[in-house]
Amino acid sequence: MPIKIGKILLSSFACYLLSLPAIATTKNSELMISNAYMPKVPPVSRTAAVYLTIKNPTDQSFVLMAISSDISRHAMMHQTVTKEGMVKMSHQPSLMIQAGETIQFTPGAKHIMLMGLQKPLPIKKFNLQLIFEHHEKQTVEVDVVSNIINNSEEE
Repeated sequence: MPIKIGKILLSSFACYLLSLPAIATTKNSELMISNAYMPKVPPVSRTAAVYLTIKNPTDQSFVLMAISSDISRHAMMHQTVTKEGMVKMSHQPSLMIQAGETIQFTPGAKHIMLMGLQKPLPIKKFNLQLIFEHHEKQTVEVDVVSNIINNSEEE
């Protein structure tokens, strides 16, 4: 019995550690990027969406100018809009992150669109580069998840 309880506790602790959000900061700022994930896409897909949260706890604004990834040819910021009953994606060339603001990229709203996905795509993680005004780059590790309801690897 003691061995079984030890394994349960160890498994629970490992799950807890894996559930902690990864936070990245830029070299010259204190922007925090967390909860970066991409829902798993079918092998034939040429596009995918990435979601994340950017928190700016500083007293200055930042402008996100561009995005690149190591698994796609292009990456762009999009905003989903509904107009006259039609849902469309609108390209956002840049994004201002005001002092003290938190911006969430979520399904059905702001998101990062990856286009021209490389094949094959048997990955669990990949890197996304966020390029801010004045060419400051921040690399973020993105988890590829199967279950988007709770952002996990469970099938």
